[in-house]
Amino acid sequence: TNQLDQFELRRFREGDSLVQENTWSPRIDFEWDLDSVFGGHPGTFKTGIKLTSRDRFVDDNSLRTVGGDDDFTILDIAPPGAGFSIFDGRYMYPSSLNADTALTYLNSNRGDFEVDAEASADNSREDDYDVQEDILAVYAMGTVQWNEQLSMTYGLRYEQTDADLLAFEYQRFRDDDSFLIVENMSSFDYDNILPNLQLRYDIDENSLVRLAFTGTVGRPKYEDASPISSLDINDDWDPESDPIDPAFPNIGELEIGNPELTPFEALNFDLSYEYYLQSGGVLTAGVFQKEIDNPIYEFSSFERDVIYNDVAFEGLSRSQTRNADSASISGIEFNAQLPFTTFFTSSTFLDGFGIDANATFISSDVTIFDREDEDLPFFKQPAEIINLAFYYQKYKFSGRVAYNWQAEALDDLDGNADEDRWDEDRKYLDIQASYKVNDTFTVYANWQNVMEDNKERTYGRKSGRIRRAEFYGSNLRIGTRFNF
Repeated sequence: TNQLDQFELRRFREGDSLVQENTWSPRIDFEWDLDSVFGGHPGTFKTGIKLTSRDRFVDDNSLRTVGGDDDFTILDIAPPGAGFSIFDGRYMYPSSLNADTALTYLNSNRGDFEVDAEASADNSREDDYDVQEDILAVYAMGTVQWNEQLSMTYGLRYEQTDADLLAFEYQRFRDDDSFLIVENMSSFDYDNILPNLQLRYDIDENSLVRLAFTGTVGRPKYEDASPISSLDINDDWDPESDPIDPAFPNIGELEIGNPELTPFEALNFDLSYEYYLQSGGVLTAGVFQKEIDNPIYEFSSFERDVIYNDVAFEGLSRSQTRNADSASISGIEFNAQLPFTTFFTSSTFLDGFGIDANATFISSDVTIFDREDEDLPFFKQPAEIINLAFYYQKYKFSGRVAYNWQAEALDDLDGNADEDRWDEDRKYLDIQASYKVNDTFTVYANWQNVMEDNKERTYGRKSGRIRRAEFYGSNLRIGTRFNF
């Protein structure tokens, strides 16, 4: 039933964010050309040192209010209409909201609202932080040309990272309904040694093989490693009008930073074959393997009838970024770039057409503390990724139709497999076209998300239990470009 007039305006919020970052990055490098390396082979040697000093400051400001006119409802900004369907037509949303009408009302009736000082202070501080990070890197690398067909690049990189972080924690005291914003300090330091070995073997003038063994490191985000604590109480409902349990009368969401986070380290093995066509196209096939220590992921849980910070919750959602034990990713990848001149040599309008295609098939697993016996894929890693594009480039015209599909992927973990968050498979279709009128003037059109694909997140794999759905329309842009 369409009862939009039953949803009264209770509050509004607005905010802004200031982000400042200063980076100082001096470096010095030395390089030598060598006539004799490893038994008389020509090559090069290079070494250097680099310091990256970064100071990043984030200051969010939030204004939260309560009150308003009980007579102002969703019906005032969403008049009855045909509405639109969601979830492939399974449901109908009754109407569309008019943001301009809502903003006009808020700007004209600010005196009807009362500032919620506690919520404003909490939300203005919960994501603020100041970090000072210094990264010292020293490296040595070289190249060797063993013969006309075989060459090698080798090297070693050492990195030392030190950082100091300042963040804030919101504390609420139920006995006198007061609150306190507390500064939290944390610091971390770690060292990483990153190897690099790459071989290239030219089979003939059209084909070659590449082999690589490398080490990489991934640092956690500042927001995740900062000692930040954010607690939202009754953010989406009113406990006085919708009581649940008198002993546990609140609903909350808790986000906790993790200063104990460590960067993940990965050892990567890659082997690929490349074949270059006379037409300018290329065919490639490759296999890869990654062994990862301390992978970073987001953990979420939901607890019932719990007390946190002296507040009793009927339900409390917790989320925190953590380190897992280890993970591995392996796969095979195929790629083809084929202009139509690959198939015929005559010069016609058809030789402007071409195909770009690649497909990746991946097997992955991750070991999580407390869930070691479960078969879990790596986070945010689809098992299949397909890209296919048709293009045309000739007569000053350039056009491209591109399709992308990726399988479902594990987004973040909960306490058990039924509550883990999964991103469902997604598909995109984009169309681009441009025409170069002359050396100065070009007209173009870009049509993104032609199929208006949506993003769905579910509880559990292939469960059909929707946790969140995001609806996206297509985006068409038509314009001109000038080069002077």
